[in-house]
Amino acid sequence: MKRTLLAALLALCLATPSLASANDAGFDVAFGGAGALPIPIKNEAIEMVEEHVVIERTAERTWTITCDFSFHNTSDKEQTVRMGFPFPPIEESEVTVPPGREVNEALVYDFVAQVRGKVVKVDIEDIAPSDELYYTKGYLWDVKFAADEAVAVRNVYITGESASADMTNWVPYVLKTGALWKGGKIGRSRLEVKPNLPFKFCHEIYDYCGKPTPAGYTVTGKDSAKLISWDLTDFAPTEDLDACMFYADSFAYKLLSEGDMNLDSLGKDELKVLRNTVYARYGYIFKTKDMKSHFAAQWWYEPNPDYNKSMLSDYDWELIKRIKEREESLK
Repeated sequence: MKRTLLAALLALCLATPSLASANDAGFDVAFGGAGALPIPIKNEAIEMVEEHVVIERTAERTWTITCDFSFHNTSDKEQTVRMGFPFPPIEESEVTVPPGREVNEALVYDFVAQVRGKVVKVDIEDIAPSDELYYTKGYLWDVKFAADEAVAVRNVYITGESASADMTNWVPYVLKTGALWKGGKIGRSRLEVKPNLPFKFCHEIYDYCGKPTPAGYTVTGKDSAKLISWDLTDFAPTEDLDACMFYADSFAYKLLSEGDMNLDSLGKDELKVLRNTVYARYGYIFKTKDMKSHFAAQWWYEPNPDYNKSMLSDYDWELIKRIKEREESLK
């Protein structure tokens, strides 16, 4: 899996293409936008007291990111700090964007910066590269601090998702730039990821996949209400947030795709399960005891009282036809 772009994303708040976009275009990996907390431009008096980041997936397969930060001027003098949201380098063949949008240099859309609750003007400017910063351009805005003053900063924006052709999705959020503020740490870092879909972490399905980083996350709720969260204090970030997930629908589609490629090697019972997996993906409520029991045990299956066969795609019907033909050949 290509991760070159992610390695370069040292920026403001997060997120991550539509699976259809990734596959239809033939990408191994399709990247949405990403970010991190704001970076200071030439100032050593300001500390980050707290960050609260909420990363929420929408029905349009985008992420809405809301980031609230609290900064404190530790000096006894007025300070003006230039804050920045750096842009990642773009490899356009690997980029996906929210529906109806075009690729831009930031890979984020509708970006808004607020200081003390008021929207401020942001400029696109060059950033001088350094050992800590691996980008050359970004959104920048000024924040003026009185002596010993705490100031609230908010950033809100949307991005596309990031996904790969193997149906995995991931959420990257750059934390390491928090070490650029005074003291090299964040007083409190609260991070929340809301996929709004049933999901499992990749490492729960495949042993070779790593667990989400950083350590210390919790998962609460169930099904579409599952929430991934971190609450870290005196946090000196040495690694970024990275969570690899399978969404329920994507995983079911993966099972169908793999079964489709191996139809000739499947037995009668396996073919029956595969054929019914097509319906199960849309929440069909099974009547027969064996299928009801089988799918009730599948983490990705969610009964849908509003199921209708019109939900099935042309591909679904074609696959059902091929499965039935294979079943007939085994009689």
